[in-house]
Amino acid sequence: MLAERLYELICERPGELMVSFSAELGKTARELYGPMTALKNSGRIRTAGERNRTRYFPSIDGGANSTLRA
Repeated sequence: MLAERLYELICERPGELMVSFSAELGKTARELYGPMTALKNSGRIRTAGERNRTRYFPSIDGGANSTLRA
């Protein structure tokens, strides 16, 4: 599942930009927008910054009580 692989990358390399994750996964940033939004809405990740300078980090609690459907 793309969202799970994306979450693993965020945990491995917190603070990276979307372009780093898209290069690693062989997807465009546009293709990762949906899974990234689902991870954020589920509370598994948090963001810092705006627009093309947004950096992604795992949440402190990891959204342990959330389920992901993306």
